[in-house]
Amino acid sequence: MDNKTYGYDFSSGKLRTNYEPEPDVMNRPWCTPLPALTGNWVRTGKSRMEDVISAPSSGYLSDGKDFIDCAEAPLNEVLLFKLANGKYAKLMIISDEQSKTSSGCEHKITCLVQYPAF
Repeated sequence: MDNKTYGYDFSSGKLRTNYEPEPDVMNRPWCTPLPALTGNWVRTGKSRMEDVISAPSSGYLSDGKDFIDCAEAPLNEVLLFKLANGKYAKLMIISDEQSKTSSGCEHKITCLVQYPAF
């Protein structure tokens, strides 16, 4: 997923071609050491998908807010997404290719995804 797509939908398993309805996650073009992801996610501290066996009740980036809340996301750590449909998804960034562009920065990330998470 790069900064040129309109995000990713966990339920369809596809990159988005537009913003409507809001995507579950987007990779923003921040000039930061780590990729910046939008969405309602929480860090789990786990490095293996199978080690995340339940959802925390709090700590999500955008709980009750808009999907545009964004934060840097670590590599090789499972992120748990609480989705608008009430389900959960796991995502782990396993590689990041960062480059500078004429319009800022770009992070091309490769992710492992599990939907539904449980």
